[in-house]
Amino acid sequence: MAGKIVADQIQGTTTTETVNGSSVTIPNVIDTKYVVNGTAKAWANVDASAGVNDSFNISSTADTSTLINTFTLINAFLNDSYVALGGSAAATGAYTNTPVTGTALTTSSYTTYSFNVNTGGAIEAAKNTSIAHGDLA
Repeated sequence: MAGKIVADQIQGTTTTETVNGSSVTIPNVIDTKYVVNGTAKAWANVDASAGVNDSFNISSTADTSTLINTFTLINAFLNDSYVALGGSAAATGAYTNTPVTGTALTTSSYTTYSFNVNTGGAIEAAKNTSIAHGDLA
């Protein structure tokens, strides 16, 4: 039988820190809604030549073309109104990785597009990272 924990807050040890020369007591309490709603529901670190280095809630990735990566989720999002972001890196140059909007953002997968921020041209990035926030189904 699966267990269940029901809590409104998570509380740690109260700490005291010095801020601008004054001692400040920090209660170290957070409402669980910030933990549930504020954490990433999926993320991945992908190496173009070796595949997935590490991930959470990603069942697979597909390099669908020279510059497009599709991330398939283990647990689907409630709807396609979630936020997916990414980044890319290569041996030289400044690269970024951005979500492709429209039909590429579904409840079970999302797609990112890699491009060179200096030239605006498409690139095949050596490393791609991605993170998605939203409500799971």
